[in-house]
Amino acid sequence: MLISEPTFVQIADAIENGVRIELGTTAHDNSLARAFHETELIAECKGSYTDLNEVLTELDNQLYDWNAAIQADRIE
Repeated sequence: MLISEPTFVQIADAIENGVRIELGTTAHDNSLARAFHETELIAECKGSYTDLNEVLTELDNQLYDWNAAIQADRIE
């Protein structure tokens, strides 16, 4: 599945700004998607979702504030 910018604008912007996206659960937790900037966890989706599109939509929503802060820093 490709992440399309029109659908997941915040994810695409975050990736352009150096964010790493991890998908999938581990033996240690039930996180379905995580977003890291360097070593800082900046967004995380846990729980049960019906499909990957739903997970990515939630992650996209969570990244809105982070992207806004990055843009504000660039303007100053």
